[in-house]
Amino acid sequence: MNYLALFKNRRNLGLLAMLQVVHDTPGKTLGEVVDTLDSSFTFMSKTVALAIEKGYVTASHPKDDRRKKHLRITPKGVKQLETTNTHEN
Repeated sequence: MNYLALFKNRRNLGLLAMLQVVHDTPGKTLGEVVDTLDSSFTFMSKTVALAIEKGYVTASHPKDDRRKKHLRITPKGVKQLETTNTHEN
């Protein structure tokens, strides 16, 4: 069994699910995305970090609580979602 391929597929699915949530509800916090997707905080934190690195989302911190990250999808992230959704239909 190719465990690395399974892990990469899980990460990609998590990324696409996170992008869809952030697209549908801009400004959600990382914690809210975790709750929405019933995911682990660690997994989603790494997924968000990857999405930020790829330019799919941006994260902003409110001045009153730097621990929170409010997420917004970028045009590049929207394009990634549209491309994926087009291939699935």
